[in-house]
Amino acid sequence: MPTLQIYMFGALDVQLDEQPILSFRSIKNAALLAYLALEGDRPHARSALAALLWPEVPDSAALHNLRQALFQLRTLLRTPDRGADSFLEVATRTVQFRGSGNSWVDAAAFETLMQRCRQHGHAELTQCAPCMARHAEAVALYRGEFLKGLYVEDSPALDEWILLRREWYQHTALDAMSALARWHGSRGEFDLALQMAQRQLAIDSLREDAYRQAMWALAQSGHRNEALAAYETCWRVLYDELGVTPGHETETLREQIEEERVASVNADAAAAVAGRPAHNLPATTTSFVGRTNELTSLRHALLNPSNRLVSIVGPGGAGKTRLALAAAAELVGFFSDGVWFSDLIGVEKETGLAAALVRTLGISLPEHADPASRVVDFLRGRELLLILDNFEHLLEYAGYVQTLLAQAAGVKVLVTTRERLHLQAESVFVLDGLPVPESTEENFATLRRYSCVQLFVERAQRSALAFAFADDTLSHVAEICRLVGGLPLGIELAASWVEEYSCQEIAQAIARSIDFLQTSMRDLPVRHRSMRGVFDYSWHLLAPDEQRTLAQLSVMRGMFGREAALAVTGATVAELTALVHKSLLQVAAPGRYALHTLVRQFAASYLPDEAEVRRRHYTYYLTLVTTHARELVGATPGAAIDAIRRELDNVRVAWQWAVQQGDFQYLTEALPGLVRFFELAALYREAGDAVEEASVQARGMNAPALLAQLLAEQAKIQSTLGNYDPALTAAQEATEVARAHGLSHIEVMARMWCGNTLYAQGKVAEGRLELESALAQAETIGDIALLAACCQCLGDLLMYAANADADPLLERALALYRELGDRRGEAWTLNSLGVAASLRGQYEQGTEQFEAALRLSRGLGDEHRTSRILNNLAAVYAMRKDFAQSDRYFLQLLRQARETGYRVGEVIVLNNLGTNQLDQNNRPQARAYFERGLVLAREIGFLRGLSSVLYNLGVMAADDGDLEKGAAMMEESIAATRRMEDQHYLHVRLGRLGETREAQGRHEEAHA
Repeated sequence: MPTLQIYMFGALDVQLDEQPILSFRSIKNAALLAYLALEGDRPHARSALAALLWPEVPDSAALHNLRQALFQLRTLLRTPDRGADSFLEVATRTVQFRGSGNSWVDAAAFETLMQRCRQHGHAELTQCAPCMARHAEAVALYRGEFLKGLYVEDSPALDEWILLRREWYQHTALDAMSALARWHGSRGEFDLALQMAQRQLAIDSLREDAYRQAMWALAQSGHRNEALAAYETCWRVLYDELGVTPGHETETLREQIEEERVASVNADAAAAVAGRPAHNLPATTTSFVGRTNELTSLRHALLNPSNRLVSIVGPGGAGKTRLALAAAAELVGFFSDGVWFSDLIGVEKETGLAAALVRTLGISLPEHADPASRVVDFLRGRELLLILDNFEHLLEYAGYVQTLLAQAAGVKVLVTTRERLHLQAESVFVLDGLPVPESTEENFATLRRYSCVQLFVERAQRSALAFAFADDTLSHVAEICRLVGGLPLGIELAASWVEEYSCQEIAQAIARSIDFLQTSMRDLPVRHRSMRGVFDYSWHLLAPDEQRTLAQLSVMRGMFGREAALAVTGATVAELTALVHKSLLQVAAPGRYALHTLVRQFAASYLPDEAEVRRRHYTYYLTLVTTHARELVGATPGAAIDAIRRELDNVRVAWQWAVQQGDFQYLTEALPGLVRFFELAALYREAGDAVEEASVQARGMNAPALLAQLLAEQAKIQSTLGNYDPALTAAQEATEVARAHGLSHIEVMARMWCGNTLYAQGKVAEGRLELESALAQAETIGDIALLAACCQCLGDLLMYAANADADPLLERALALYRELGDRRGEAWTLNSLGVAASLRGQYEQGTEQFEAALRLSRGLGDEHRTSRILNNLAAVYAMRKDFAQSDRYFLQLLRQARETGYRVGEVIVLNNLGTNQLDQNNRPQARAYFERGLVLAREIGFLRGLSSVLYNLGVMAADDGDLEKGAAMMEESIAATRRMEDQHYLHVRLGRLGETREAQGRHEEAHA
């Protein structure tokens, strides 16, 4: 299926990799994507787009808005395997939607179908079967009003475009439905004709010819009273709405119906249709939930004249049979000789296959006649759809299917199978599980939209009528769906237990064992009464080498590359391909694979040498991290970040397994690269967990170098997260271990983070002493990287705490980082120089430094430091009184800080947002930001943030007339500022406290 699917009929629905995109920043952003997608035949000038969406603002502001909108769209459309440029081509002056095999738009597909009908050289539309098939597909696409509910404020030209499109699609869809009603009626398919008439009336209740079609179809079906009731409805609606009565044609038809003299159209054909069954499709006893897109695609494939053999290929339990039946039921009227279903479970050999078809088609078989030849003779000259269900055990007889197709040109074959037939004529339709939520923490409304959740609820309520479905169970239902990989059978088996277990207990049981998923329902085939039974059947169809490979692949997590699969399993490419063809291994992207969670559980039970396979797994993935470590420190780490991010699920578990095995060699080699990656990806909490887990294990491994390195990294991570007490403990222990074993490089790093943490806690003198000692030690051992880092850290302390001239140290750090080619260090030092300039009131110089730092940091993909630099840049905009731009940056940073767990950053941003609101005289909102920042600063012990929010709240209280409260808060702020030795802010805050004391009449204290 296409990676990007855009549904414009009904409410706008955009899906990327089968997951809905719900986070459009504004209606205009959503409308822009819709406009570009439908007008994608040409590039659009940026100026024209800006004027279309923002005609009410100056050109410069409109172009700025467009840049922001395009940035958000490209961010939303980016996937791990494809950049946003796969869909949007954004040039300096133009923008164009890239229509390709990676994207699909329902409205564009609708237009294409109708255009092909207009260009087709038929004499009469309703006598042209191919065009009627296209009409049926177009009508199926039209699921509601174009962009229903979408109104773009202050953009009349865009609203007019939407309105004109909406009217054209509706008019065209109504005409198509009318043509289909005539087509079905001419073939004696009166129920289908009635459906088309009723669909027209549901859209336009004033459409008089649709009433006539409904009346005629009902009369032809023998429902005279219902036909006359339809006339009465027509009369009432037309009179009430328009003040007119039905026309002459309608009245004539009414009279004919009343007198029972409605002529049969094409009576011979209708009698022929009525005289034989049009299908033998089994009746279903449960509802068909979801699969709307798949059903549309499959119907399109079956109606395509070039497709003679379509195979639905997927794992057991994916719902292949049910999808085939749903599609076939909609296509009964399109095959003059019907639709015929043959269940092949238990059938063996070619003669058995032919005998099954003899029974299915009701062929008379003379004594001693060859069933295979008789079937061919019967099908020759007929036009029908033949469904061969459960074909995977008959693959060696696929040649017989080819014979049927060659000898019977009017026959189409739809196959359901766990493995493709490997015929040239075969069009493969891969069916996987239903889409599942990426996270169980999505909001309730979003979770309810997933068809997998809807299926669970519907089946649970069948299993236990008293089952009460509440919002608080949604996350557990979503987890169940994720655990079974969206497989409908797995969902149904899980739902059958709701009478005995809560949804949370069901999820926990599935996570423990696949064997929980079983049922005693008698109307399910035996092999479908448990997921183990489903997979056992597939397992026994595998060759021994394929069984071994699948079992070894069970150690893989998420998506993984072909090279990794071959290295871990020792398999061949042919064996991997065989597992793909047998629906046990999924192709997630070119050269990349994935296993269903349940397949992994099942296969793992057949893995005898798990420890050895896990060793090969962590050897491969930790070596991958080590190999990319140097690139991560270099000037262009983007490719290395992407390479590790693609394999992150497996890197995580590789680290855990190496820790469990105590393999300190691979842990030691991979540690620097892993931590650097986590830093650049702003995954600090995950980095902390990984390092802490390893440090606990390292204490019993007799590996002091690894332990010291882990503790030093732990100190850095925890200090960055604002967890200062554990950071200081780790730094001090790392210093002791490193000193005791002569590990001078690690000792310098540990002392540096010890100094940083002490300073953050307000112990400035102690922190400065540690940093100066670390700097001296770095000079002695001559390590340029450590020397640059120590200069940077000490320069920051002097700049913030002592009001000393930190520029020489920072300039030296900058030169050293540039010598090393360490762009990350260079960017951070430029940020510090920007802060120093801003503190001196040199805002223009500070802005230049911040923007240079920002360019470098963004180029590196360093999300964490990019956010901190943006924070400083936003603060400078505020100093320049550009509060709108400043607030936009700050709100973006607040979201990022919360998502990444960067609590220090959250305090800083809350304080800055409060300050902006205060400067704009929005005092209630300012107080709310400050108070949230105060709670968090106290919680994490972030002294600098605490001193700032306390001071701001104190000033607000004093300005509001509560002088006592204001003075108390200012005093607490000043005490924290003194501990940090921040001379710049200490002077300012003391001055304001003095003014408050004067206002209280406490003159002596004011001048103390």
